[in-house]
Amino acid sequence: MTKIDSFKKRYFIKFLKSITDALINVCLLLFIPRVLGPSNYGSFSFIRDTFQNIVTFSDLNLSSAHINYAARKQSSAVATNVYFSYTILVGLFVLMFVFFITLTDLDQYIFPKQSAEYLFLGALLAYLMYLSTSLMGLSDSKIATFGFEMRSIVINFTMFITLALLYFTNLLNLETFFIHRILLYILLLFIGYLYLYRSINFRPRLVDPRKKEVKEVIRDFITFSKPLFTLSIIGIFFGFFDRWFLQIINGSVSQGFFTLALSLSSIASLFLSPMTPLLMQSIAQADEENNYIKMKNAFDKVKFLYLIGAFLSIFFMFHTKEIMGLIGGSNYNSATSTVVVMFIYPIHIVYGQFCGGVLIALRKTLLYRNISIVSTLVGVVITYFLLAPKSYIIPGLELNSFGLALKLVLIQLFTVLVQLFFVCKYFEVKISNYIISQIIIPIPIFLVGVGEWLIRQNISINVHGPIGNILSLGFSILLWAILLGGILWRFPILGGFDRLYLNSTAQEFSTLLRRKAK
Repeated sequence: MTKIDSFKKRYFIKFLKSITDALINVCLLLFIPRVLGPSNYGSFSFIRDTFQNIVTFSDLNLSSAHINYAARKQSSAVATNVYFSYTILVGLFVLMFVFFITLTDLDQYIFPKQSAEYLFLGALLAYLMYLSTSLMGLSDSKIATFGFEMRSIVINFTMFITLALLYFTNLLNLETFFIHRILLYILLLFIGYLYLYRSINFRPRLVDPRKKEVKEVIRDFITFSKPLFTLSIIGIFFGFFDRWFLQIINGSVSQGFFTLALSLSSIASLFLSPMTPLLMQSIAQADEENNYIKMKNAFDKVKFLYLIGAFLSIFFMFHTKEIMGLIGGSNYNSATSTVVVMFIYPIHIVYGQFCGGVLIALRKTLLYRNISIVSTLVGVVITYFLLAPKSYIIPGLELNSFGLALKLVLIQLFTVLVQLFFVCKYFEVKISNYIISQIIIPIPIFLVGVGEWLIRQNISINVHGPIGNILSLGFSILLWAILLGGILWRFPILGGFDRLYLNSTAQEFSTLLRRKAK
């Protein structure tokens, strides 16, 4: 195996990693929400996600600047040292922030009814997740994806086994869950660093900001990230507002309902999110080479990934009852409507990730910032209107977690359409082609769902208990996949590719399997 992996090999390992992560997350959902309960489950998500927002703000979008720089330049050791030196400052800032709010009792206003102990654990977890994502971005930019992700798969599976042991020994609670997540990311960082150390000679060092080459890199980073600084400020305050307002109005139980819905919808996203860095790297390199055709071909892959997102989202929507019975239990019955709405979210998230990734890869950061700011400000108004109690001076609809889920779907759709308009304008293609595909692709999937529903209505199928639900879901998704595979093979245009591409890909995959079997 060579160090320079092909795009298809990296795409394959990303897809395999996505499948592994999705399966692990499904297994986690089988017992984590039940063991923690809606309140603790909501508290964990609220604390972790809030600190992730704080870390993202502290990063000032330098992670994107570093990935973009590293993808464009073969020699980027100085840039890597500059960025990873900065990550230390991010850690110090987050640590001082936690100490400050706990010593001044501000934590009870920012994190209502949350223990200080969990705040420190949540801050550490968010920082380690940030470092792990940074290493993954470096591996993608330096085409060291295959080995890095293979090690991540093994670590994630091993740590899942340890978490299952905590569950079966009745040692799993909110504190041990936090600690387990922290140990997971420490291990990912350690093994990932060792691999990059050997494969790409990754040896991060603290930099001297007075040196000329360091100043040049910092200047390049600032030029890239400056338009996004305003977005970071707005994002930390208004992005935090959604979960904070839900916490203030409805408490940790509603947070738990929303967290469960978001976690279930994220299963579909897990198949798609890892592809974005590969797209950004490919487009950044093509832009550096002034290869317009290569850029357009890379973006055209969005249709196939949209197909996967639509398949998973619509399948989950038709099987919400079984999924809720299997995962949440009776404590989460009130979250059913929230879950159904959130299953719509991943359908368009692939376009959001790809369009945003394209704008950043092309260094259109000012445009990306302006679109995001408008979406954020509109989103705050929608959040208030959907969540605020009817007794407020400016009354709202008081829709609780359902309202927040609905807001995410509406804002996602608005943002995607605006970003897609500018991306299509840059590539000089008709936006109508992509909008029509977004409408057409879900139709056969929806028809498969309706067909299965009609069969269930006319044939008595008694499913009882967790095992029955698992068997029912397994049979259904297999049936859906076979039917959709047949439709896709007959009409490959639905996946965004032609017959020739489909045949060549199938042949290459068959050849790869034969080689592995020998």
